Amino acid sequence: MNELELDLHNFTPHEIIIDDEDEVELAEGKRTARIIYEQEFDHRVNGINVFHNVSGWLKGLPPRQKGVGYVVSGIVFGSLIRDDIYTPNTSPWSVKRRGYGKVVSVKSLLCHPRRVA
Repeated sequence: MNELELDLHNFTPHEIIIDDEDEVELAEGKRTARIIYEQEFDHRVNGINVFHNVSGWLKGLPPRQKGVGYVVSGIVFGSLIRDDIYTPNTSPWSVKRRGYGKVVSVKSLLCHPRRVA
């Protein structure tokens, strides 16, 4: 098993609790990474305007720093590939919920596959 020692920074507006064997709390971020989209009108459904994303750009995520990992939202995570970003793993097996509602904690994080040359 590979293990990295990173200083994790939360770039979401929410506290994140990772609760597998030990509980790790990441306070809500002071800064938030976001994808800002340009959108165009597409059509209407039952009188409701529907748009689609044309392009997007990243806002608020610093460049890579050695020894630092960034925890970002699923939207940011899905919009770019960097080996220093993580997102809470919200797969059904990894999530603890209050009843059937609000997520209380996750058991793990997701990363993009690491390629070793």
